[in-house]
Amino acid sequence: MHGRQEKWSWWAAALTLVAAVALTPGLVALAAPLSDDWERYSAVSQTYGALSTLFSAIALTAVGASLVYQARQARVTNDDTQRAAIRELLLAAVADPELLICVDPPRPDVPAHIARHLMFTHVLVNQWHTEYVLRRIGDEGLRVTLQLHFRGQRAREHWVSRAGDWRAFASAHGDARGIRFTELVDAVYAEAVAAGPPVPAASHCAPGSGS
Repeated sequence: MHGRQEKWSWWAAALTLVAAVALTPGLVALAAPLSDDWERYSAVSQTYGALSTLFSAIALTAVGASLVYQARQARVTNDDTQRAAIRELLLAAVADPELLICVDPPRPDVPAHIARHLMFTHVLVNQWHTEYVLRRIGDEGLRVTLQLHFRGQRAREHWVSRAGDWRAFASAHGDARGIRFTELVDAVYAEAVAAGPPVPAASHCAPGSGS
């Protein structure tokens, strides 16, 4: 909704400028006193010609900016759609343990239920990565989210096992925003470890709360 309003604001600005240029001669004629000579009126008209060129350039710039904005929004929408599809595939693996072997490296030392916990944690981190890369969340917002996240045992276990993959992924893509995301997660994780042990996974809920 916000993107659509911004797009129309660009077009409104451009149309306003074009209308101003078109109406200027009439406004000048109405404003010029009848006693003025034609030489002075000609000077005013020449001034209008210069202003007309300026206004036309501004209008063209506004239209160009609108097209650039629309192209950027199209790229963001396409990127968001692709990431949403990946998220759905990962959630399908969480729902069906047999699918975990298709998306996760073999980990015979990890029980199936913990593997599902780690996969779901990966989906969460991937979602935050999407929000950060698409600039829907800034550094401070991400930091607060991660500070809460790394209070938990599974969150820390996930980052221990997947941090190297995230760094390699960010480096391979060469995306400055993605690299910054990984650096922030590393920093907040290190702060959490230095602050003390995590909340054990078994202590997240009160006894009997699942009944």
